[in-house]
Amino acid sequence: MRRQRTARTIVRYFIAIVFSIAGGPSRAAGQDKPTRSIDLSKLADDYFGPLVTNKRVTAAAVIVTDKERPAFSKVYGPIDLERSVWKAASVSKAVTAIAVMRLVEQGKVNLDADVNRYLRT
Repeated sequence: MRRQRTARTIVRYFIAIVFSIAGGPSRAAGQDKPTRSIDLSKLADDYFGPLVTNKRVTAAAVIVTDKERPAFSKVYGPIDLERSVWKAASVSKAVTAIAVMRLVEQGKVNLDADVNRYLRT
């Protein structure tokens, strides 16, 4: 139960970060003044640092992209990136949903079409 709550919290933070970055330039709609930029390093340190320090998780890796390039990435805990196995868990659902909706915006996917149109064997 505790792991599920932790996973949900991580997903919420991930989604909040993705949507805040994916919004484009640092101006809110209808505003002339730029909005306050987010310190991703502090946000990640404040959340993931205590999780690893208090041994609630063994390790964590965070990456936030701005369009097509990484805007921030950091690892926490003892990690061998070449040999570590990562469980995507439920966060893959959110990432997939965002990717599909971007394809819808680009006109490459029609949500009303039969899904078999896009699947290949």
